[in-house]
Parts: sequence; C-alpha cells; structure tokens
Amino acid sequence: MKINTRARYALRMMADICKNEDGAPVPLKDVAERQGLSKRYLDQLAIALRNASLLKSVQGMRGGFLLGRPGNEIRIIDIIEAVDGPVDILGCISDEHFCQRTEYCPSRTIWETINDNIVDTLSRHTLEDLVKNARKQKKVGVK
Repeated sequence: MKINTRARYALRMMADICKNEDGAPVPLKDVAERQGLSKRYLDQLAIALRNASLLKSVQGMRGGFLLGRPGNEIRIIDIIEAVDGPVDILGCISDEHFCQRTEYCPSRTIWETINDNIVDTLSRHTLEDLVKNARKQKKVGVK
C-alpha cells in the first residue's frame, strides 16, 4: 500500500500553512514556492480541504488560507480523508459485498486489523504534531 500524491501534498500544504499563518492568510503561491509544488495542484487540494472545513479562504489582495481550526484539532486522518476518501486498504474492508469470499476469507481479519491500525495511528497524530516534528528535525540538522 502506498500513500498517494494527493495525500502527501495535502499534508505538506497543511503543515506549511500551520507553520506560516501567524494569524494572517497564507497565499498558496507562497506555499507552492516553499514546498516546490504546483500551485494548480494545491488549488485543487484546497477546494477539498475547504469543503471539509479544514481550511478557510480569505479573498482580496492580502488573501490566502487559514486553518479551519487549530492545528492540534486537525488529525492527519482528517486531511487524508478530505482529499482521498476513507482509508481502505482493500475494498472488502468497507464493503462486505465487494467479494464473494468475504464470509469465509481466511485473511480478511488480518486486513481489517491492519486497516484499523493505520486508521488508529493517523487518528492519534495531529497537524500540530507534524509541524513540531519538522521543527525538531531542523534543529538537529535534518532537511
């Protein structure tokens, strides 16, 4: 299983906004420059994140984006699910009719356990945790 580009870029974008907002809206062009990402791509992600109330947009000359709520209240899973839908490593996890073998599949319980552990981990960590970890890494020389 791989985390796709949408999820990775959304996490980078949200962490950048969290780190740089200081009460003022953060323009996406600034985020794009700092993160080395396409502004067009970030525009698309911003729509999904705004629809999930994770971002607020501010119009005008000094416009940009603010977090929809404090960084310590935004879980990593909230961001991933906003841009990518529910975490579901196999179709049979969320839809028991996905496969004819669901009722007697010997490995389905393993897949459910793995999926539950991923969801639990992503639910325990917040955007603020992500930003704090990045600051710690910078202090010890990790780029």
